[in-house]
Amino acid sequence: MFTPRTLDDLREKEKRIQKDKCDGIKTEARYTTIDELFDLWAKYEKRAEE
Repeated sequence: MFTPRTLDDLREKEKRIQKDKCDGIKTEARYTTIDELFDLWAKYEKRAEE
């Protein structure tokens, strides 16, 4: 678990979260179920075939 020690640490974490969101990375992935992961995989697999 991340515990910010300074305001700069917190700002750095916020930047990483924003970058992940821009890259399409789900920041709440630890709450993702297997079914949700499969659905996400299937969606991207279908796009790759097109």
